[in-house]
Amino acid sequence: MGRALAGDVDDRTIVAAAPDAWPWPGESALPGTGSGELGRRAAGFGERAIDVWATLRRLFGALESRVTSEALVFPLAVGIASRIYASFLIALMPLADPTAGIPRLTVFRNPFIQWDSQWYITIANLGYHAGPMQSGPFGGRHDFAFFPGWPLLLGAFRPLGLAPEDIAAPLANILFVLAGLVIFRVFDRKFGRSAAKWGLVLLAFSPPAYVLSMGYSEPLYLLLIAGVFATTGPVRAVLSAAVGITRVSGLALAAASGVRWLRAWRDWTPFFTALAAGVAFASWWIYIWILTGDPMGWLQGSAQWSHTLGLPAIWSAISTGYQAGIGALLFVALILGASIALLRYDLELGLYSILAIGMSVIGAPVESMPRHALAAFPAFGLLAWKLGPKRSILLAIVFGLVEANYLILAFVGPMPLAP
Repeated sequence: MGRALAGDVDDRTIVAAAPDAWPWPGESALPGTGSGELGRRAAGFGERAIDVWATLRRLFGALESRVTSEALVFPLAVGIASRIYASFLIALMPLADPTAGIPRLTVFRNPFIQWDSQWYITIANLGYHAGPMQSGPFGGRHDFAFFPGWPLLLGAFRPLGLAPEDIAAPLANILFVLAGLVIFRVFDRKFGRSAAKWGLVLLAFSPPAYVLSMGYSEPLYLLLIAGVFATTGPVRAVLSAAVGITRVSGLALAAASGVRWLRAWRDWTPFFTALAAGVAFASWWIYIWILTGDPMGWLQGSAQWSHTLGLPAIWSAISTGYQAGIGALLFVALILGASIALLRYDLELGLYSILAIGMSVIGAPVESMPRHALAAFPAFGLLAWKLGPKRSILLAIVFGLVEANYLILAFVGPMPLAP
């Protein structure tokens, strides 16, 4: 369009048609502008300016459309909607059972900071202890079963006048919304836009997703681990170290990245990813050694939380027909199957997801395995990719209904089940 306009009003055409036409004021007095030179320069400049402006508008218009329509708005909408849904369900729990029999470590009765949330809040307020903080098998339950990343973040808000018990649940909700943006980016790169959208929906409304609105470490972990797979270079290494002090699944990242490096050893990104995550976990192990005086002190916490864990707990649930346990195992089996299928398309993502679930299967109660399976977030993208939009939406609806049931099991009745 810019060229057509310039041609229509070119001063040479005007002069040829009307040689006695008046020049523009001052035109003949300007050096180098005789015989229409000023008009020719102005027309050329205008042509270039119009072309540049049109190009910029196309670029920014495409970017704006891409960002506002899907890559930003959609994951934000999913994150916010899923947190509203989960928060609504959680807020109903005191009404469903005012005398909930949840075992409490603190006096806080807010439903958003129950179960493991109270351990994290206690650590953020009082630090770690060498002795057990609660009675239980194998000498009691230790607070160093919980990694320090989340308590450290909660404690960082104290100078702002925000106590850990006040900021834990709001911050968890915000972190998951942010994590959704990064997870969407990871899914989009690997599986395409459609799978990115519905994979995020499956994750956000999955049966254990209500804990993402409580004072748990999962939202922070998901933000960090998604950031690892969305970035490269030094940023990836820093995020990997943060992953290593946030959840034990950081070991799955270290192992998966290590295998990727061994298969392509000229690429040093996975090497430093594995190194950072491994060093972070080793530092945590050494801290517990110093705290307890026992070089195997870490095993007093995470590996000895209840009487029946891992494979024996799975066998017990199946052999006794324990319905809640079998339901939990079906969800974990679905995510594990998707993780195994993911190996064909991305070794690092698939191996990480398998190991993240495997660590839960080895060392967690059956009821907690679905929550631990959230760490295998890439599996949700693979599921959406294979199922397609319609079946993914149907599965998301089923997930949302089961999420409400999971929450009831965790809060209602004389013996609620820990998430």
